[in-house]
Amino acid sequence: MDEPRCCDLYQCYNIPHSFRIANHDFEVIIQDYVELNGEYVYGTFSSPKQQILVATKIKTEEGQINLTDECIRNSFYHELFHVFNYFWNTDADEGLAQTFANFMREFEITRK
Repeated sequence: MDEPRCCDLYQCYNIPHSFRIANHDFEVIIQDYVELNGEYVYGTFSSPKQQILVATKIKTEEGQINLTDECIRNSFYHELFHVFNYFWNTDADEGLAQTFANFMREFEITRK
């Protein structure tokens, strides 16, 4: 198993352990793999469990891939925007979540 890039992955990626949205407490779990319906994915959120899961690795037909730091951070924001969208209209629009995740990462990287 690869050594973690830093001791506290939450601090390393600037991702919270938990947060509150719409008066619901969510837990964020960073783990090696996230599986959804038998497939490995970058992340997922569950409104009933009030959880966001974010992967650091993904399995493909070619084998295991360690995700880049940017991919992990972007995946967190992608899932966070699913949470926002869920509490707005209970929909899970992939395009909207990815667009806003990209905007957040660009904002974080370029702010002065």
